[in-house]
Amino acid sequence: MIKSIRNELAGVLLTFCVGILAGTFNLLDYDTDDTLTGEMKSRAEVSGLVAGAVVAAPSGIGVALSVANTNVNSLVGVAISAALLPPIVNSALLLVYGLYRTNVNDEKDNEYYVGSLISIGLFLMNWILIFVFSMITFHVKGLKGKELVQSKWSDASFHNHEAFNLAGNMQVPLLEGKENPDTKQRMPASEMGPRTPGEKRMINC
Repeated sequence: MIKSIRNELAGVLLTFCVGILAGTFNLLDYDTDDTLTGEMKSRAEVSGLVAGAVVAAPSGIGVALSVANTNVNSLVGVAISAALLPPIVNSALLLVYGLYRTNVNDEKDNEYYVGSLISIGLFLMNWILIFVFSMITFHVKGLKGKELVQSKWSDASFHNHEAFNLAGNMQVPLLEGKENPDTKQRMPASEMGPRTPGEKRMINC
């Protein structure tokens, strides 16, 4: 549990730092007003919290389904990229722009600081909604704690067992074939002629 929280915080911090670097490089060539897009502004407004909730709720369901089933793992990436990463990066960008405005004595710096806080609030809200809806989905599917872990590992073991059985019915020529006296190269088992007693040329895998 502690390790998971530590990894989550490290990921959030890394994403925030990337946003700070991106904002700093943007200021080298552009003014802050030129770099603000509609998506950035929408995540810096209170009304954007409603739109964020609409995205976060189904994302939580998708995360739960991806954990409970081994064949839909791609949904985790979609949920994370759509609901969690943009608000973190947007908050870092607006923070950098606010600091820049403060340095040039611009009265609009407070707007950027407020937008940065709203973006962080959007991230926290999305994270909570994803967690809550994931728990609800687990409850509906009847999976709890160890049962969830056992179910996932059981599915993985089943697929591995099926793959092993399929491969077990295949025969592959041994790499250790006889040497051709003319070419000094190894011959495949199919060209070695009749087998001598006890000689094995095929293996099960």
